[in-house]
Amino acid sequence: AMPPPTSSSSKKTKLASLISAIKSSDRTKTKNLSDDITFDINSSVECESDGEEDFPLQVALDEHFTKQTEDSFACFSTICSHDHLNPDKDFWGDGKTALQRAAERCDAYASFALLERKASVEATNRRDGNKTAIDYARGMKVTSEEEKENKNRVIRLLESERDGTDAGLERFLKRLEEVRLPNEDAE
Repeated sequence: AMPPPTSSSSKKTKLASLISAIKSSDRTKTKNLSDDITFDINSSVECESDGEEDFPLQVALDEHFTKQTEDSFACFSTICSHDHLNPDKDFWGDGKTALQRAAERCDAYASFALLERKASVEATNRRDGNKTAIDYARGMKVTSEEEKENKNRVIRLLESERDGTDAGLERFLKRLEEVRLPNEDAE
């Protein structure tokens, strides 16, 4: 049975609540609201404070980049796994997908969450020389051994996903288990 259609005003209200839960990194509320939303979450809600258009995935990724906490990542993962998300949509309006942004920062967690959601490694940014996520990852300037290791990890992950090899993905999963989540031990 199809869920009853949700009126557009109640959709906006639900999306607005979801976005404010993400902004406050409330993982429980984000999860509950996300589970409650049976329509696609690719539309935006006008943010009351700055009049900007906010999309759940865009806000979740930006919050994760800024805060780098377990909670901000949990909220981002929740949005990534929503049934009606289009992970390849250009939510920022600059042609760059969420995966390209995560790759550009060589953020292994965000990249992995997006790939699990089947974000496209092959997607190109037509406004930026047709770069793919792999090109963005390769372009990251590294200043430490740790950053270099992380950059290589993300590039390997993207390449194994692009090549569609389970072995590559399994190896990556093993490595990911060894890495602690951002700020996990700070709590």
